[in-house]
Amino acid sequence: MEDFASSAMMRVIAQGLKRQGIAIPVSPPDRAHVPLHEKQDVLDAILRHHGETALLKLGQGVFELPDEPLLIALKLARDPIDLIERWQRLERFAHSRHRIELMESASDRMRLRHVSLNPHTIPSRAEDCLVYGLILALLQGMRVNGLAFRFVSDDDWNGDLDGELSPPSTAEIEICWSAALPSLLPPKNSEKSIMLQARAALDGDPCRRWTVDSLASALSFSRRTLQRRLASEGSSFKNLLRTSRLAHASVLLASSRQSNAEIGYLSGFADQAHFTRQMKDYTAMTPRQFRETTSRA
Repeated sequence: MEDFASSAMMRVIAQGLKRQGIAIPVSPPDRAHVPLHEKQDVLDAILRHHGETALLKLGQGVFELPDEPLLIALKLARDPIDLIERWQRLERFAHSRHRIELMESASDRMRLRHVSLNPHTIPSRAEDCLVYGLILALLQGMRVNGLAFRFVSDDDWNGDLDGELSPPSTAEIEICWSAALPSLLPPKNSEKSIMLQARAALDGDPCRRWTVDSLASALSFSRRTLQRRLASEGSSFKNLLRTSRLAHASVLLASSRQSNAEIGYLSGFADQAHFTRQMKDYTAMTPRQFRETTSRA
């Protein structure tokens, strides 16, 4: 990935190398942007000296980064497919030149392809392994049970990363699982305002691709019941979601050093243009103007 996501990826790589005891020097960046060639040089060196398995294990560096904002947003995924949807939105937000395509999915498996937006190039083996390794690590962090994977070009399934891997192609991967933990949202409190319950759920996972149906399910209501109860309290799903996302973004703009693009992603907006438009409608300021104003204040 490019743009703000590159720095987070480099921090994962640095921690992944440390976990494996690999002495390729990588300094975790403290800047928002990391030149693409820096990441490629590191990945090429790891592949050359340590192979595909070491690259796949880099993703486990996420376990050493509990406070990394982008990783927190991904870790909040409810299930494997939700994780991939979050990943795809991050790729769009970060203007990544490579993308993950969900080729097939079922309740217990999915097939992914790592592709380039440039029809004349393809991601390298090292880049494939880095991305797939991070996705596998995030699934492990979600406590997905029975996790196993195989590269589509290879017949062998792997339940861990202890063996040596050298598939003919690393472009496509199939991942299967037995079950994932249920939602960790608290149970519904019938004594509490439905609007407050809904807002608490939205605030608890601002990066999620919320819909009326997913919010109703989280609160153990039917879609129609939720809409009716919100309307009775003078609110609606659309207004609650917009307010929740803007409130989250406003706090980060006023109090953090994260880039505007990163804040827009973490707050659940579809892309940077959507974030800018919503902030301007709500505050009469762009994210940059809002940040400058609150910073001066």
